[in-house]
Amino acid sequence: MRSLLLRLLPWIVAPALSAAALPLQEGDIVVTDNETGNIVRIDPASGLQTLLPCAYAFRRPQGVVATTDEVLFVNVPSIVLLDGELVSLTDAGCGPVSQGGDLENSDGIALDRDGTVIVSSMACPSCGAGAPPAIVRVDPVTSVQTPVSSGAAFVNPEHIAVRPGGRLYVSDDGCPTCNPIVPPALFDVDPATGAQTVVSEAQLLINVSGIALEQDGHVLVADRGCSACVPVIPSRVVRVDPLGPVLANQTLLASATLNNEFDGVAIDATGAIFVGVENSLADTGGVSRIDGTTGLETPLSLGIFLEDVDGIAIVVPEPGSSAAAVAALAALAALARARRSA
Repeated sequence: MRSLLLRLLPWIVAPALSAAALPLQEGDIVVTDNETGNIVRIDPASGLQTLLPCAYAFRRPQGVVATTDEVLFVNVPSIVLLDGELVSLTDAGCGPVSQGGDLENSDGIALDRDGTVIVSSMACPSCGAGAPPAIVRVDPVTSVQTPVSSGAAFVNPEHIAVRPGGRLYVSDDGCPTCNPIVPPALFDVDPATGAQTVVSEAQLLINVSGIALEQDGHVLVADRGCSACVPVIPSRVVRVDPLGPVLANQTLLASATLNNEFDGVAIDATGAIFVGVENSLADTGGVSRIDGTTGLETPLSLGIFLEDVDGIAIVVPEPGSSAAAVAALAALAALARARRSA
């Protein structure tokens, strides 16, 4: 009953939502809820939730990225016969900007510096002859999908982080039921050539639910753990040094409390760490803050519009409108004024 009510909420309250829900503020948190279909803005200071209006049917949102003017999320529709898609939410409405193709079985998403998005496409045996696992670039303006890297060492590539220089980190779930077993791994991917290089493998990784890049170059990995294992392996956040030995470069940062599962991780411009949380006992979801030094988890926002958080993102400026660019333009304007007055 609770899930049904949460699914109906967008249709009940969307007409009454203020258009002020967009644009968003830089530093806001945006999460997608796989169970309810909700897209929710969370104030990083107060934890206040705002339901973003998206009256778009058959939503089952996965990964998400967000700028001040637009939210983009990967959608795997709840009706099996419908294609996977990239959906855009702006103040003008909510709807797909690219469908089908390599988006058939997508989950992870990252925003590149030029405004295009990088999307993962996991192996899909039911897609015709069997679509290979791949990383794809999608232009939200033209809807064009361009392969970046596919096959090779990929088994189930899922979560993506874009490095400052443009190279990618991609997590791969591996295949625990294969013979031989393929362990989970973190790849470095060259988007120019598609070349894949394993930078970390196995160790503390079991079931990755998200990755994020720290300012010092380390990669934070949210992992669901293994609740069915004996003993239980709790969900956790792992810090990876991609320059260290492939089989010895992971450090445990945080472990989830009982019945909690970390789903997704995001880091804001100040270095603050946020994770999506699902509580299996209370059947509710939310967002917590993780202390980057001690690993202490502090709940920020829980329940209301959230039940099963899947994607989490920090709102960033529109590409080309960064603070550095604005400051540079302001400096040029000041210089021009000084020259005119000289």
